[in-house]
Amino acid sequence: MSNTNHEKIKLTKSRHNNIRLPKINWGRGRLNKHESFVAFAAKFCRLNCLTPKQFREFWKTSINIFDNDQQEKRVCLIARILNEPKSVVRTVFENRPLDTSWNSMDSRACHYRYNSISYCCECLDDGFHGNFHESDWLRKCPIHYIDLTRELLKYSSNLKVDRYLLQLLSLLDLNCPGWEFSDSKYSLKIDIKKQKILNEFLNWRREAEKSVTKRPYWCLGSFGSNYYSFDFKPNGKVYNHNLLMQKLGWMTPIPEKLYGLFDESPLYSELDIQYFSKKLANELKALFLTHRWYELFDLYKSVYLVKGELRTFQRMVEIAINDINLAHPLHSCDCIWGISKIGGLINCLPGDLKYYGNYQCPYEIASNQLYDRWLNLFPNNDSELCRKWGYYDSLVDNAKNNGIASVVGYACEGQKPILEFNWSNELTVLFDNILEKVVLAEICELKTWVASIKSGIPPDFRQLFLRNIYLVKRHNTDLQLISWPPSGNNRYERY
Repeated sequence: MSNTNHEKIKLTKSRHNNIRLPKINWGRGRLNKHESFVAFAAKFCRLNCLTPKQFREFWKTSINIFDNDQQEKRVCLIARILNEPKSVVRTVFENRPLDTSWNSMDSRACHYRYNSISYCCECLDDGFHGNFHESDWLRKCPIHYIDLTRELLKYSSNLKVDRYLLQLLSLLDLNCPGWEFSDSKYSLKIDIKKQKILNEFLNWRREAEKSVTKRPYWCLGSFGSNYYSFDFKPNGKVYNHNLLMQKLGWMTPIPEKLYGLFDESPLYSELDIQYFSKKLANELKALFLTHRWYELFDLYKSVYLVKGELRTFQRMVEIAINDINLAHPLHSCDCIWGISKIGGLINCLPGDLKYYGNYQCPYEIASNQLYDRWLNLFPNNDSELCRKWGYYDSLVDNAKNNGIASVVGYACEGQKPILEFNWSNELTVLFDNILEKVVLAEICELKTWVASIKSGIPPDFRQLFLRNIYLVKRHNTDLQLISWPPSGNNRYERY
């Protein structure tokens, strides 16, 4: 590293360490462990006679001067400014990967997040609002074990983040007059039994957050119906709490006594886990040096189409296409929606669709999508045929050059090579299992889409399914293929 770079680092450290601390009215001991950021902001505003806007400006210029990866420096600075122990500051100001609670007053980040405020009535009576109260997957307060109250955010011309803060201020004033002057050791009255339950919840949350943070490092792949992209808009923005709790319950088992706290049951009886050897994990990692998941899957399904030997996941597609065609024969189509092959919708009278040659009904689209994605070896379009065969040839060349497959013959009038894979039988079983689950999820999604059209929703809105299949390798454990039943949801996923 050059001397110039050393000088820059020294200057940066000096700037953060020697920062001039702002003069504030606070008082050591007023910060509550695990209180929400907005509760702290409300107390800070009251003690320093600040408006929410003034507080945002103070926070932006005095605290948010560090990058996201400098969390420890940020905690140290806040501890110096407030004269509070770092152990307490961390519980309030560290990022919470599991929760959606605020840890800043960034109006852009919070604009779509909060339409309501959630709190525990008994906690408010003690002048306390915890960051766990803002978790939309929590149903009861982990301190008092009573249902959380949720109030819609009152409308005004203020920014949503300011309205949220003002509404919490009003609630605290109403329920606990003088709350802003009480020290933390007097503000929250918790008996020994409640303290044990709270500690057990906090310990579980801490471990769950570690698992969530580490997941990218031990997740070798995640799959679902939307593994391949498509052009439909997602319908809805509500996260599937049940699926979230199933995932959390698998990653970090939840103590049975805490089950009643959550918005949905953390039991994961529908969870399916298949185990594979550690040796297979090493074989996969070697494959990843030369191939991506989609290339391996595309090669795998194409090889058996060229051979004329369909795997189980391909036979599942054949059965699903047959079921769609039997349930909705084109000659008796009564759809009132048609979708153009080049984009756009048409609304017509029942029975008219068959006269529009450039349009397909939703059932026809669903059937064609399954066929094109999984079974169509010879597209009718010449340019598409050339593209598809060219892609297959490139996959074959890559597989031969990297030793994962060998040519054992030729098909399609001697023009296309037939491959035999040089990998283990266990890897073949893994690929079959993954692709069977992917196909099942896609079929479920298409059925949900067609059913939604029948209920009157235009077919350009399609509910996307979250990825429900995970291949993971944690520490020295066996390779695990974990899956949940396919579930419709929005396009935003935490894990």
